[in-house]
Amino acid sequence: MKKLIPWMLIISLILNAIFISVIIAFSVEFNKEIRQKITNKTKCNIVMYGNSLTYKGDWQKLLFRFDVRNEGQDGFTTGELKNVLKQKVIQHQPKICFMEGGINDIFQQIPLPVIEANYTYMVDTLLKHGIEPVVQSTLYVDSVPESVTNQKVDSFNIILRQMCAERGVKYLNLNSLLSKNKRLKTEINTDDIHLNKKGYLLWRELVKEVLKTKDF
Repeated sequence: MKKLIPWMLIISLILNAIFISVIIAFSVEFNKEIRQKITNKTKCNIVMYGNSLTYKGDWQKLLFRFDVRNEGQDGFTTGELKNVLKQKVIQHQPKICFMEGGINDIFQQIPLPVIEANYTYMVDTLLKHGIEPVVQSTLYVDSVPESVTNQKVDSFNIILRQMCAERGVKYLNLNSLLSKNKRLKTEINTDDIHLNKKGYLLWRELVKEVLKTKDF
């Protein structure tokens, strides 16, 4: 009988671990469901719009508010973001839209003037509909500073700053906190491109600084 006790203990521990895992998973999904229901009933004031970098951020939790929608589109170029702007942003009539994109275009070797035209269209369309755009810089990748990718990121961010200056639109330099020496910080990324939790916390601080000036 004594020999059975260790096996019974092991089985009990395994069953408890499975039970706890199920409870945790259920709690996470339940929390998401509750937040989604609250979001659906709350006026949308803020839209986070961009590619997978935006998509992977839990912006309601990061910003501690339910009036924000994450409309990040995994893998999208600026051309694709432009094509769904009406459905993903304008129909929600937010007061402000934080825009991010461009790195997928650069990876696909789309010419910078084409990316600029896509961004210009989106910014002008948002302004036309009374939505304040906040243009966020395209992030560097975690590769050597002399890489062609980061050189193009540099060139495109200059274009973005100029476009914003001409329209009186806020330009938010994400690279000021998330990058060093024109390279995405190694300690805040997962695969040279996407951010980990530390990265999103830094990004959050820059967004919060902008929101502090708003009355919503």
